[in-house]
Amino acid sequence: MTETTALDHLNTDDAVAPDFRVRVAQEKRTRMRARLLSAILDIYLPNERGGAAVIDDVVQKANVSRGTFYKYFDSLDEAVAALGQEMAAEMLLAFERLFSGNADPAIAAAAGTLLTLTRAAMEPRWAAFTARVDFVVYLSQRNPMFEIVTHSLLRAKDAGFLHFSSIEAAADFVIGVTLEGVRRAAHGHPCKRDYISEIAQMNMLGLGMAPTIAEQAVGNIWRELIEYAPNLSWWNEEAIN
Repeated sequence: MTETTALDHLNTDDAVAPDFRVRVAQEKRTRMRARLLSAILDIYLPNERGGAAVIDDVVQKANVSRGTFYKYFDSLDEAVAALGQEMAAEMLLAFERLFSGNADPAIAAAAGTLLTLTRAAMEPRWAAFTARVDFVVYLSQRNPMFEIVTHSLLRAKDAGFLHFSSIEAAADFVIGVTLEGVRRAAHGHPCKRDYISEIAQMNMLGLGMAPTIAEQAVGNIWRELIEYAPNLSWWNEEAIN
């Protein structure tokens, strides 16, 4: 058996230490970045401030220096875009796990509106940011979220549940109605479960879905969403009851 010397231990420690320091530094950067993005969410709350947001608002809310901010982002626009993209990606992941793939086409078509309005009602900061920033930018045709919306609507049309000629018009209709509901939540108006359900159903009725099918689809969405709720960091059922 080869004898292990003190020098061997020293060499091993020297090899491990840099990796540990790199990991700690990365975790610190991740926490600070999240802190800055959280501060941006806060300053978009309707009662937080008036006028356009500026970097000083962010650093004051996060209790950091401007220098710290610039270590992570070149501008407020870049930070806002990063936050919007992360929010869009998070919603996309939830949608894909719940309602894409083999989901019933009627359910998939209505789920985006219901999921979005539910989060808006449960997390006012998210709703305020979505309402005040041009979130449609994150639903451009190059964005997977827009593709999910259009794909779901086309699947429902092919299945005979929806009736429209222009997919662009249908997508704009659904997104527009949904964002108006988000703005309502952002300004403190109640967005209870009945309201969210009716908006989701109205979206589908507006595109020609039969009332009974729309009602059943919304009911099934709620059941799946509630079952999946433990996986959602923003879930707060009291907010919609």
